[in-house]
Amino acid sequence: MDEDGVQLNSYLFFSFRYSITRKRRKAIRDFDLIAKVKPGGELSAADRQVVAYLLSSLEKSRENLNYLFIFVTSGLAILFDLFY
Repeated sequence: MDEDGVQLNSYLFFSFRYSITRKRRKAIRDFDLIAKVKPGGELSAADRQVVAYLLSSLEKSRENLNYLFIFVTSGLAILFDLFY
């Protein structure tokens, strides 16, 4: 893959991650979930659905694998650049 392809892939990956994070933050803010989860707060049925979505989304996220992949391939690229 050429340098432009790598840059495009990085751009697409991080723009996708940004959109997911933005969606999660918006849900937390729109439903005021932090205040509701603190002691004494009450959750409506809609709030519970949003909390379930957020937790499910975090649990299913392959974010850790993506970052591991970026770490490993970056290390390989550095080694390749140093020795070739």
